[in-house]
Amino acid sequence: FCIGRKEQREVSARFPGKRVEYMPNGVDVKRFTQGDGPRFRQTYGVPQNARLLATIARIAPPKNQLLLIRALPALRRKDPSVHVAFVGSVNDQAYHQELLCAARELGVADAVTIVPGLQPEDPLLVDAFHAADVFVLPSVHEPFGIVVLEAWAAGRPVIAARVGGVPDFVDDGVNGLLFNPSDLEDFLRAYDTLTPEHAASLAVAAREKVRQYDWDAITKRLVETYIAVVADYARP
Repeated sequence: FCIGRKEQREVSARFPGKRVEYMPNGVDVKRFTQGDGPRFRQTYGVPQNARLLATIARIAPPKNQLLLIRALPALRRKDPSVHVAFVGSVNDQAYHQELLCAARELGVADAVTIVPGLQPEDPLLVDAFHAADVFVLPSVHEPFGIVVLEAWAAGRPVIAARVGGVPDFVDDGVNGLLFNPSDLEDFLRAYDTLTPEHAASLAVAAREKVRQYDWDAITKRLVETYIAVVADYARP
């Protein structure tokens, strides 16, 4: 079983004649549908009238949160209300300090909120998705990108890096926007296309597609695959 199409192709090439299935991650759609965005903002001091870009991932270089801090000066020149929030455990203290230093040097420290250590079952984790006006996944490495599914279930427009398994399920311009995570200008171009109308259409399309990734649907696919494999091996 592979969670990415690229991985599936590579494994199939390495093991010709073997059955290699693409089996994506899933999401508890019902859980992420309901959240309290204002509560998250109030808890962590994010202005209620800010335009919030949120990234939910561990604080570490592969997650590339630094790109959003580098983008903030340009974003705030066009809209001074733009604020970014990074939610995730701090796996790399040096990188955490690098984010804080970059925010200070660029004069945007007041527009950056870092929330470390929310547990998976914490209601505020779901609230974080609902607090966001835009969900951003800037990772330079991402085998799948389950947080995109969670953002979709929460009804958020998504801008995600064109890496790993993300392009396997995000249709650029239809249910999300893709960009090169090593290219700041490419991110800014993608963001500039996100008019209110475009954001709304992306969110509608995403909420429709995320139903395919509800855990009930993924579990059904998994069980059907096992049944088919057992039937194949039962033949003489």
